Amino acid sequence: MNTEPQTTEFASPERVDLATVRRQHDMWRASALDHPLVQLLLDALSTGLVVVNATRQIVFANGTAEDFFGMAMSELLGTRAGEALRCRNAADSPGGCGTAYPCRYCGLIKAILDAEDFGQRFDCRMLKDNGTAIDLGVSATRFSLASERFVVLTLEDISSEKRREALERVFFHDVLNTLNVLQMGIEVSLDELPEDKGTMLLGATRRIVREVRGQRSLMEAERGALSVLPTEEDVSKVAKDICDELAVIPEADGITIHAGEVPAGIRMQTDKGLLGRVLTNLLKNAVEASATGDTVSVGCTQNDTRTLFWVRNPAVMDRSTRSQVFHRSFSTKGAGRGLGTYGVKLLVERYLKGKVGFQSSEDGGTVFFIDLPNIYPRLPIV
Repeated sequence: MNTEPQTTEFASPERVDLATVRRQHDMWRASALDHPLVQLLLDALSTGLVVVNATRQIVFANGTAEDFFGMAMSELLGTRAGEALRCRNAADSPGGCGTAYPCRYCGLIKAILDAEDFGQRFDCRMLKDNGTAIDLGVSATRFSLASERFVVLTLEDISSEKRREALERVFFHDVLNTLNVLQMGIEVSLDELPEDKGTMLLGATRRIVREVRGQRSLMEAERGALSVLPTEEDVSKVAKDICDELAVIPEADGITIHAGEVPAGIRMQTDKGLLGRVLTNLLKNAVEASATGDTVSVGCTQNDTRTLFWVRNPAVMDRSTRSQVFHRSFSTKGAGRGLGTYGVKLLVERYLKGKVGFQSSEDGGTVFFIDLPNIYPRLPIV
């Protein structure tokens, strides 16, 4: 162990000597890595795989990691990951990677220090010594070999993903702000517009706002970043309001949207916005699947613990369509569609804590149903 006095403002600065690192590297190779098939599989991984020892020094890296660092295995041995990545904090601190004050906020160091027996995912924002920035996705798994402790890391450059997320946030923020201004302008001008035109413009603007918010929610849901705000709601009114809004869209021309099977006064604890987006998706899909003269109906029942919504249309799905309904990229409406039922399933099952399903038959047409708890389940406080 290197016993030279070093200062640190976070993790231990101690290191083992290069002879120990080489011994650990040889131990890994002797245990598995000399098998050609294992080596081939490790190098075939699309993510960088790195093994660090108890002092956070690299003892093994696969071919993808060598390319990621821009260094050969012989150069990586004994360095720390932040040093190989040329992190500015590692370069500025005498103790190297993990010892500067900002390192306590580094996802890479936290991944190593907090590693468990299964892979944990951490995000790491790093500024390099040349002024460029990189975002990393890091997974860490603790592993013991010959009574010595190691951490197996997988590293992935997620800079493009993070930039896209930032652009999406700005886009949705700016678009919704513009739409809100437009909506307020229409609302204050209603007295000056013909009644039918004012109603049409206001309804169209509200639908656009709902669509944009729904798309934002779906993208946040896929990232696991969607916030759920459950409140006590009269959900029968939510359903009927959506039916009234959709009844005037062009696709509903000649189609009757019937909300007579939604009893008044049904209350439950849920996220009103998410429930509204789910019902809107199902009703729009039902309208688009219907023909002139058809009736699309929405219904709701409730018992002591659960509330069941359903949306029915007379069209019947063929077997191929039924088998792919909830797939992300599938749609009967052409390329680039298919997020409707996929988004419904994602929002209902992951965020509203319910169940979603459907039935399609010659006798009953196609019915989608959503089964939700009356009381939104909250995690216990520990």
